Amino acid sequence: AASLMPGLDAKSINVLFSYVKPAIKDSDSMNQKRAYKVLSMLLKDAEFIERNLDVLLELMILSLPCQFPSKRYRLECLHHLIVYILKDPSKLRKREIVSSFLTEILLALKEANKKTRNRAYDVLIAIGHACEDAENDGRKDSLHQFFDMVAGGLAGQTPHAISAAVTGLARLTYEFSDLIGVAYKLLPSTFLLMQRNNRELVKANLGFIKALVARSKADVLHEHLKGVVEGLLSWQSDKKNSLKAKVKSLVEILVKKCGLDAVKAVMPEEHMKLLTNIRKINERKMRKGNSSEDGEAMSMASGATR
Repeated sequence: AASLMPGLDAKSINVLFSYVKPAIKDSDSMNQKRAYKVLSMLLKDAEFIERNLDVLLELMILSLPCQFPSKRYRLECLHHLIVYILKDPSKLRKREIVSSFLTEILLALKEANKKTRNRAYDVLIAIGHACEDAENDGRKDSLHQFFDMVAGGLAGQTPHAISAAVTGLARLTYEFSDLIGVAYKLLPSTFLLMQRNNRELVKANLGFIKALVARSKADVLHEHLKGVVEGLLSWQSDKKNSLKAKVKSLVEILVKKCGLDAVKAVMPEEHMKLLTNIRKINERKMRKGNSSEDGEAMSMASGATR
């Protein structure tokens, strides 16, 4: 059916769709996976979506939860549907439709299967770009509204759900520089979540902070430097935690972007050893680099005299 699809007319496509609908709810995981794959190919046609939009939305809602092998193709279907809805200025209830599937997309960011995970990231970024395009068409704050919707996941009931929302926020912050200002407002919540000492939460929040620091310009980072350093190190004081290396890596990035003196000025006294260690490592790297350059110069000189 999938291979014949490019040659089918609209009537035949509708016949095919009538067989796909019940197969989407099939209890056999492989049948369901194939049905979602065919549906994802049907949804590449904007005219097909236009003709069947209400039926498609109802189908996607009623077919939850889907089986594990089907998740990647289901995300592909959601990608085509949501982007179509967001790009069409005549469509109403956009926020409501996106929010209906947002939790599912965010949780897919934590899937063990890499292809499913990557597809979820693709869907999230595609929604962001569709919101950005909407702003260019005069519909203001669409991207910020979407970011706020994702941030709503911080009120989740489980560490897994909260960490999924944080992971989504990190990816959006890294992709869209317009979100950096509003992302800084989430730092107090980020540091509060890290105090729970749940490994999954800490890892996700460190990823969010890293994305924010990496994408921030030095002058913006200087404004928030004290809060970032103190927030990181107040958690880092737990000696038993194996994620301390990630905190050290973040402090190293801060030193590179803001300078050693700026970080030293806001570093709590009890954590000065960390900064000293980073300084010594950097000096060692510089000496190593200089000695290798000298060695190369000497070998070139000796080669020239032969």
